Amino acid sequence: MSTNSASVIEHDMFDEVLSLRKQNTNNFVVASLNINSFRHKIHFIRELLLKNAVDLLFLLETKIDQSFPDAQFAIDNYHFWRSDRTASGGGVAVYLRSQIAGERE
Repeated sequence: MSTNSASVIEHDMFDEVLSLRKQNTNNFVVASLNINSFRHKIHFIRELLLKNAVDLLFLLETKIDQSFPDAQFAIDNYHFWRSDRTASGGGVAVYLRSQIAGERE
């Protein structure tokens, strides 16, 4: 699959999430994505979150480790937490809208 095709698929998925938000403006919206290498897709996630499409986002298979600083993944108006495994596999990350109380335990 070409990079351009991947972009089209990513945007189609985001259109569904944005539509869900429009239909549920007063509800808490949660999404979970198997991101399969976060470092290569942060721009898609930033775009999704800056459109206020979800309140809580779980990312699976982030494939990042401590060599990637949190600042690289910071998005305005969202808390960010992560639990790494290795850059080869595994790992999770969570974004929570900053207006919502929450903390990592």
